[in-house]
Amino acid sequence: MTSDAGKGVGLEGSKSSPSLTDDAFVDSTKGPPWHLVDIFHDISDANEEFHSLSIDVRIHQDIPRSVNLYVCAFGGRTSLGPFYGGLQTNVGCPASTPEVEEGAGGFSQRAVPPAPGCKFSHWGAQRLRDVNCPPESFAEAGGYEGTFVSIRKHFPGETAPSLYAGDYTLALQSRIDDECSQWVDYTVNGALVGSLRFAQGQQDEQPQRFFIGDHIYHFVEIYGQKTYAEDVPPCLVSFCRPMLNGRAIDPIKTSAHFYPESPLWAAVSYDADAQETKVRVGAPFITQTHETVELHCRRKSSSENV
Repeated sequence: MTSDAGKGVGLEGSKSSPSLTDDAFVDSTKGPPWHLVDIFHDISDANEEFHSLSIDVRIHQDIPRSVNLYVCAFGGRTSLGPFYGGLQTNVGCPASTPEVEEGAGGFSQRAVPPAPGCKFSHWGAQRLRDVNCPPESFAEAGGYEGTFVSIRKHFPGETAPSLYAGDYTLALQSRIDDECSQWVDYTVNGALVGSLRFAQGQQDEQPQRFFIGDHIYHFVEIYGQKTYAEDVPPCLVSFCRPMLNGRAIDPIKTSAHFYPESPLWAAVSYDADAQETKVRVGAPFITQTHETVELHCRRKSSSENV
């Protein structure tokens, strides 16, 4: 990670910040979740199997629990279904419902009050047997955003008032178990949060090949109850270039997307020297149009220019 100084694009040309009475600064008529900005890396020419994925994220200021903010560090699709994971100011879990099957050894979903922490989710079957949950973590199987399973963990100090500023390394590692099931382990700063099964196998059968899709993305989201502009603290989040299978990705292009259903409470810049994408949230950094902004484009090789 580098300091805030750098050759960014996207902030310098923005207009002055609007006041609380300006339309762009008023909360959306539709409640959250609001994707303040999505950042897509186009890796459609990679065609790689999925062995590992990691990213370094810096939270530059403490983000208080008074706002429900999700810093999605990575997400995408695989040949075995979509996923995402990241950091939240308030990570919790509802009590189990009758349609949720118990996991291995009678493991069940339990109600957990929200606190700052991390999560990793996979869309597919709604089964707790597809979760490997360490004692300090917890899991949810839900159907309110499509059917999914999710592994979650609070950071030390469950009464912490904020998602603390700092550097976070979030990593996924795929593995095959003895029954040829495809699992993905999730760690944050080297500590295991838990594992999710992407495909159930059978012993003595060949496991399915596991490929990453055409894009890897990040986003910053407000979720939960409706939120007003004056309640959103200014904050800065830096995303380093993701590492896929141990190598930094070389995207065809990287672009930022702003959506009409979300309020314009974020701006994005790309530091070409550091290969970092920076997202600023809050009043001093408002953009004023919903648009797609190209942040980075791969340089063509000499052979491609011929």
